Amino acid sequence: MMDTAQEVNVGKSKGTIEQCLRCARAKGISEFHPERRSTPRMPFVHPVRYCLGASVLEGESLPGFVLDISLEGMGMFCQQGLLAGEQIWVRLPLSSGELSWLSGTVIHCEPDAEHYRAAVAFTK
Repeated sequence: MMDTAQEVNVGKSKGTIEQCLRCARAKGISEFHPERRSTPRMPFVHPVRYCLGASVLEGESLPGFVLDISLEGMGMFCQQGLLAGEQIWVRLPLSSGELSWLSGTVIHCEPDAEHYRAAVAFTK
């Protein structure tokens, strides 16, 4: 069953993203891979829900998996191809155990085996 976006709060701040990173660290993920990005991404494989469009309230959420996360963005698997430049909302866990919707923009999305792998830049 698809759940609707109205069920949880919406976060837009750097503090909310930092809470998502603390959640990843609390699950025992602490190593960073060598990076060329300005803020390193850390591995964080976690199921998420996401919505496409300018508002998190526009439609039903879809399932996905976060692969890695940083203060500026994340990588994720999804079941459908996403368009570069498309608005996306992703529901991520916070260190408190709550869930928060974060807005972003799809940077690129490519087929990967039976899924798609997308890069998302968080909206500031």
